[in-house]
Amino acid sequence: MEAGIIGAMEETKALARTNMITCTHFAQMLIQEGICKDMKSVFRRFLVSKKPGNAGVKWA
Repeated sequence: MEAGIIGAMEETKALARTNMITCTHFAQMLIQEGICKDMKSVFRRFLVSKKPGNAGVKWA
């Protein structure tokens, strides 16, 4: 996410208030910055498979 939005990580950490940052925290930051209008548009545009913000998860 940091590649296109200056200060994205710092803003997201502030929203998270913990060391565990999730996709929802990034979504909240994108909405707050006016990049997307709601959660649905954030996930559709950035946080799904083959999109810039997707982070794959490997389950044990």
